Amino acid sequence: MCKAIEDMRADAKAEGRAEGRAEGNTESLVSSIKNVMDSIHVSIEEAMDILKIDPQKRQDYAARLK
Repeated sequence: MCKAIEDMRADAKAEGRAEGRAEGNTESLVSSIKNVMDSIHVSIEEAMDILKIDPQKRQDYAARLK
């Protein structure tokens, strides 16, 4: 039983790390979008085009910038 609990804890820990990495990647992309916008004075859409942001994720990133 102790092994099962250890496995559950390890799984939960790995899941937490994956979520943290995903959130970190999102924040990094949002920061990159903002930097492109500020540096070369383009719209959010143009900045996401330059960075080749997935069209399906653009709305989420745009919402985070507001």
